[in-house]
Amino acid sequence: STTGKHRAPTATHQRRWERIGGSIMRVVCPDDCGNAPRKGQLRDFNVALVTADASAAELMREDIQWEVVGQRRLVGPEAVCADLAAMAGPAPQELHIHHIITHGATAALHATLTRADGSRLAYCDIYQFTGGSRSARLKHVTSYRLPLGG
Repeated sequence: STTGKHRAPTATHQRRWERIGGSIMRVVCPDDCGNAPRKGQLRDFNVALVTADASAAELMREDIQWEVVGQRRLVGPEAVCADLAAMAGPAPQELHIHHIITHGATAALHATLTRADGSRLAYCDIYQFTGGSRSARLKHVTSYRLPLGG
């Protein structure tokens, strides 16, 4: 849309609720996440990331490099998880995954995270896996992040 706002979820988006500690987060994701194992894997990985779930590290290779463009470069799952924990703010309220695109060992995900205080973060991650198989692990991530008005 020309207003700069994201479209509301349509019938082609699946909605589910994730329990995080004592609170619940809504997850909105395109229905086609179930058609490709890598898409479902990235959906679950992003839910784990925004909820500071340590299981996110399971998808990362030990020497993963994660670049947040214009901000920092992290190496290793521990550094990535520690960085995310340090950035934790108000509880996540909704993760709206707009697109997941996969091709072989490369994938991209575009999402908006809304927190309980109304703050929002739009982000796009470009993922490079060690290969195209379902068991491949993340070796490099490039993140573009943009805080949005509440």
